[in-house]
Amino acid sequence: MSSNEPVRLLILEESQNRAEELIVLLRTAGRATRAHQIESEADLTAQLQEHAWDLLLASEEANDLTAEKVIKQVKELEKDVPAILIVENREPESITEGLKIGAKDVALDDDDERLVLVIERELENLEVRCAKRRADVEMRETDRRNQLLLASSNAAIAYVHEGMHI
Repeated sequence: MSSNEPVRLLILEESQNRAEELIVLLRTAGRATRAHQIESEADLTAQLQEHAWDLLLASEEANDLTAEKVIKQVKELEKDVPAILIVENREPESITEGLKIGAKDVALDDDDERLVLVIERELENLEVRCAKRRADVEMRETDRRNQLLLASSNAAIAYVHEGMHI
């Protein structure tokens, strides 16, 4: 994902104002953003099934959903959507708990600069995973074609003549 492509962002946040702040934060950092604020569990399921998402920013609880439930839903649907948990609690246990439930990282609610850095890192990691999946598909296709060529060929495919590969 280049920095020109818009970031498709899912947000689990109770406050519409805070969700808008997160969107503005990304846009200020130079990332075009298309976002959707999760309203219910049914809304989450529909959004995950109908659209591709790049990132999930989640507060610990909003709209009768917990971050743990949302992250679990993403994993059950086998979607590659990295989750960043945003917490107000500065206790180390909250960070540990966030990582245990499956968040890629935990950021403090009032540390926007670190949040932007975490988001950039996760978007880069997502891009690497997507490139690897594309390379794997291409490699399997190339391997399939090579096997087909070997199986259907009666003549030699390469010759070695006086130490030269022809």
